[in-house]
Formats: sequence, structure tokens, C-alpha cells
Amino acid sequence: MSRYRSNIIDNFDASHSLKQLIVVPEETVAIYEANLHVFGKKYRAYESMLAGGGGELLTSEATIPPSVTSGSASNVNSGFTLPSDTESSDWVGNTDSGGAAHTHSVSISSPYAGNRLHRVNLPNRFLCDGVDTYFLTSSGNPHSHTYGVGHTHTNQPAVHCHTMDHFHQVPGSSHSHLVQVPNHLHESMAGIYEPAAAEAEVFLMLKDPDGVETNLGSLGSGEFEVELELQDYMMKKGVYTLIYTADSVARVSSIMFCTVFLEGD
Repeated sequence: MSRYRSNIIDNFDASHSLKQLIVVPEETVAIYEANLHVFGKKYRAYESMLAGGGGELLTSEATIPPSVTSGSASNVNSGFTLPSDTESSDWVGNTDSGGAAHTHSVSISSPYAGNRLHRVNLPNRFLCDGVDTYFLTSSGNPHSHTYGVGHTHTNQPAVHCHTMDHFHQVPGSSHSHLVQVPNHLHESMAGIYEPAAAEAEVFLMLKDPDGVETNLGSLGSGEFEVELELQDYMMKKGVYTLIYTADSVARVSSIMFCTVFLEGD
């Protein structure tokens, strides 16, 4: 009969598993005991912090702009011109004169020829002596009468403008700061770091020498202690692998005790 121990303690996380190898010798006749103890612990690191070094204190020079100054206006005086009084032009033409020399004729036929005509208050009509009949006049030639209703009013100069173009200058208001940090190193400082608590959930898989895997499920979360008897899963000779996984950073201490019967010499 032979009794031996295999143990491992280390960190792992969701992306990196922890593997522990268990050897069952070829000369083993029977496995009497395969007892596993697992202790969940806080994640541990061996650097407590990084030391900064090599940096230089850099300062920049501020540029304060001087007082704001303004340029002179391009036109000091407004230069406007007051409009003069409104003036109207004279009438053109005269209402009592025709546009050309002309005559008016009256045609009187027998039996009224030779009688005198009298103008009545009707357009282009005359009355003959002793007769109640009206005679119409006709134009002797084409003509027109011009009336002086066309004239203009002048108001000069009613439209003007004022010009006040100028500018402001602010020297030194645009500037920049150039800060260059030289290449430097950060040294790690030795020291043990542990989080305030262990929170990860830990799982275990057992793979036999032929590569057949047995899922042993969750062992616990946080800080825990569990004992498993794996004799029924280790009936073959060769190398077994315990595969620990977790959902975040974790740490376990795994101890396996094996008792086997070996062939005699």
C-alpha cells in the first residue's frame, strides 16, 4: 500500500483556468482512497502598487492680451444733405385753344336756307329762326384740345445714408501651450494585495487519462471549504487532470490524498 499527496494553490479567472495533475502509477493494483480538499480563498497579487517616476514638472507661460483698442471710424461726419422745398412744374398747354386751326360748318337745306341760327345749350346743336328743328354741327377738320394737367413734383435729395465702418483689434488673444512629457518608467512595488472579499464562484472538471471529462459542478463561492471523494472516478492508471474555473478572479488551495495498492516485486 502506498499513500501520497498532490497539492496546488494559485489564482485563476474567467479566462484562465487552473489545472492540477494527479498521477496513478502503472503498477497500481487498486485505488483505495482518492480524497480531495478544496479551499476557496481571496485573490492574491504580489505587487501592491506601481511607483511613478521620471516625470518632470512642466509649466506653461500664459499670454495676457493688452487692452482692446478700436480703429477710427471711416467717416467721422455723417455727410447727409437736407432735401430742398418741394417744387412743381408749370402746366403744359392751354384749355382755350385748339391744337390746330379749324372751322365748324352747319348744313341748312331748303326751305330753311338763309335763316339765322342760334346756338343753344346743347352740344354741337343750333336752332333756326321760326323752326323747332335742331341742326347739328360737324367738324371741318380733325383737331384736338390740349389741357395742361400733366406736371411733376421734385423733392431733391430725399434719400441718403450714414457710414460708420470701423474695427477692433485684440493682440495676443490667440495662443497655445505645448506640454511634452518625456519617456519614463514605473517600477512595481513589492507587497501582497488582496481584495476586501472573495466573490467568485468556483467550478471543477475531472479529466481521466483517456480524455473523458466529468463535470463535478460548482464547489462554492467566496471563501469556502469542501471535501470530495473521487475514488469512483479514478479507476484507470495514468494521469488525471483537475480543472478549476471561475466566473471572475479567484484563488484555491487544492490538496489530493491518494492511497493505492501496488504490485509487489
